[in-house]
Amino acid sequence: MKTFRSVLPMLWVCASLTVHAERPPHIVTHPASQTGIANEPVTLSVQAEGTPPFAYQWYRNYKALDGATDREITVIAPPADRTIDHYQVTVTNALGFDGSRVAYLGGYLSGPYLPGRYTFSSDGFETPFQGKAGVDASLTALSVGQKPETMQWYQDGQPIPGANGPTLYLENPQPTSQPVTFSVRATNALGSNELVRVPVTFSRNLSRPVFYDSPRQHTVTLGADAELRVNARGEDLAYQWSHDNVVVAGATSPTLSFSAVTLEQCGIYTCLVSNPHGESRTGFYFLSVKDPPRLSNLSIRARTGSDAGTLIVGFVVGNAPSGAAPFFLARAAGPALRAYGVSEAVSDPLIHVYRGNSLISENDDWGGGTWFSDQARAVGAFPFTDPASRDAALLTSFASGAYTLQIQSKDGGAGIVLTEIYETVLPSASHSSLPRLSNVSARATVGTGEDILIAGFAVAGHGARRVLIRGAGPALEAFGVSGALANPVLELYQGSTLIAANDNWSGDTALTNAAQTAGAFAWTNPQSKDAALIAALEPGAYSVQIRGAGETTGVALVELYELP
Repeated sequence: MKTFRSVLPMLWVCASLTVHAERPPHIVTHPASQTGIANEPVTLSVQAEGTPPFAYQWYRNYKALDGATDREITVIAPPADRTIDHYQVTVTNALGFDGSRVAYLGGYLSGPYLPGRYTFSSDGFETPFQGKAGVDASLTALSVGQKPETMQWYQDGQPIPGANGPTLYLENPQPTSQPVTFSVRATNALGSNELVRVPVTFSRNLSRPVFYDSPRQHTVTLGADAELRVNARGEDLAYQWSHDNVVVAGATSPTLSFSAVTLEQCGIYTCLVSNPHGESRTGFYFLSVKDPPRLSNLSIRARTGSDAGTLIVGFVVGNAPSGAAPFFLARAAGPALRAYGVSEAVSDPLIHVYRGNSLISENDDWGGGTWFSDQARAVGAFPFTDPASRDAALLTSFASGAYTLQIQSKDGGAGIVLTEIYETVLPSASHSSLPRLSNVSARATVGTGEDILIAGFAVAGHGARRVLIRGAGPALEAFGVSGALANPVLELYQGSTLIAANDNWSGDTALTNAAQTAGAFAWTNPQSKDAALIAALEPGAYSVQIRGAGETTGVALVELYELP
């Protein structure tokens, strides 16, 4: 008989379930505004830090671009003067997302022109501008056109000496009873254009509200407290917060506080600040949660055959958003295991996915498609290197609910198979709507040596995850299962280290209560030889081994449940 050390590493070479320190995306290099020759290609790019893999989605004029899902895209400059395209990109991973600043793209045929935006650095809102006398301000014009260019600022039509750059600095402005008009003209080799004409009034009192800091992205632990705050200047200020463009009832103070943040509260927040002189709206505040601890990337290594020898793996998908169908990668590895020394691997596995009695997906041979290879690489699965192998794989959407994978041997011969289920994160998935694998179970014949039942899994996210693990043998007899394993022994490993074990559950009250909480079927005989344990597990890769005491054999069920 082979020892556990000879069996355990073989599982994790196959499953490749590794959890690293994780960080949400953070854009370090934003797409740059550019001008190009009209109707010619221009390349935009973004650079982000964080935990890969990243999913990218580019937007033009605030609409998603089909197929623009890479870090770098090549687009066509607008066809004529005075047409400006706005580009942005979002970067997403399993922990959250980040959005870029707007990049302006114009195509030139003649002199400089304005892409429709100018800002006041001290107050941050557009014309007409009303500032406070004695408070420095500045006016910036962004031009598009062939470089180099020269600029000249004017006050009420008269040139301002020395004001020849894109920004006009207004130092210690004095009170004005009538608006003062500022304008700027830019000139290049192709022509000259007035870029902007701005009426400005400086009063002794502040006018409409102005902001003196920027919105931020707030990422907190699920269930923790959070706070969003807007800092505004002005007289008699009134506040109204909105969440995803819906007014938040009662949120009428500069601070929006959350007690025990939920997934439903995540999203985009803005605040409308008003007073008798006008109103101003903040930019976006992003509220998201750190990926909560969860089960992920489950695998079962056991013997399968046909008919009564079919390996049956059950699992439950939770937290799928209403109407959505998140995708999972499911694989049945047989021939691919031989490269890792599994001599008795099944030669031609079949994989069928059922919801209740309904068959929703199936696969015989994976076919060597690059799509499956890319998905396996993205989730950290070991590769299927032979495109002609008889291994099975499928990518299927799973709404919330219970499912079973049935793994059979096509030619009827028994053998070892590794069944795997991996979460995938699609570019359109937001952090708060990630799917969840909340429990898994597998029923198989437990032998000796390589034929013991092994379940591999990973805990991902942040913080410890409490789990209930059970190895049922005698408890199966109540369901008419013949040949049940008389005395299962359950062992929990992290790597090659044994961290917990149980032989007989002995009717433990905590285990009974945990099973009821998790929705597991009840064990009615406290003297049965079934095995179970509860563990609080930090993020990482783990395996469960089920074997028979005294080298006995029989049918066993391994179960893994998330606990609160």
